[in-house]
Amino acid sequence: MTQIEYLKKNYSEETPSWLKSYSKGQSSPLAEFLNSRIVFYPGSGMDWDPIAVFGGSCSAHCFVYVDYLLPAEEVIGRLQGEDGLEGYHILDSVRITEGELMRAAPWRRHFLTAEERRDAAEGARGFRRYNAPAPYARLVILERDSGRSEGAERLAVLFLGADGHATFEAVFANGNAPDLFGYLLQEHGWGCNYDRWGRDGLCDKIMQRSNVFPKVVFTVHEDGIFDGYRKVDGLTQSGRRGRDLYERELQSR
Repeated sequence: MTQIEYLKKNYSEETPSWLKSYSKGQSSPLAEFLNSRIVFYPGSGMDWDPIAVFGGSCSAHCFVYVDYLLPAEEVIGRLQGEDGLEGYHILDSVRITEGELMRAAPWRRHFLTAEERRDAAEGARGFRRYNAPAPYARLVILERDSGRSEGAERLAVLFLGADGHATFEAVFANGNAPDLFGYLLQEHGWGCNYDRWGRDGLCDKIMQRSNVFPKVVFTVHEDGIFDGYRKVDGLTQSGRRGRDLYERELQSR
């Protein structure tokens, strides 16, 4: 069984009503987006594999991609070009101001210690010295091409030029988004992350202290999977990296 078949059988959802009725140029749907089922990808780059799997199975329609070294213009350019998400085109691209984002996801850092916060801030500053773009937020609405019959009719991706650990705490641990469905765990090898995204990293600590965990984790890093998850056996791996799907077994820690 493929991962798409498994997710479709066990987790398929209808297109969120706000996304289905969205018209280009209407007021920002950020609040509605944050109240949808979401897949989170910290340190994302422009890796469309999780969108293809979760969107292809209609198990999730909304995604948060975070990368503080990725310019907004490059994201939009790639999405519109040959390297975009196959079978989809951009219906709209909505600029989100810092004020809008803070109102929609009010945030205070309270799941990390003072020392952990200092180390995270210093780590982020260190990497941002290397031609990092200005922070941004862009909500992109994708629509399925007319010649395609499979997969979600529409998808929404919130691209953030921001720190992934801080974003996780702000959007999910503070209770602003009630349904953290998926987590893409990818420890990229080119060394632009100041902390691990998987087990014993800052996101793992925030999960434990806030008791907020994704239902499924999509990863190639078996040694970095969080406690309380089991690999779904019998599924073919997905994407260019051959990722596996893990489900949460424990409801609390």
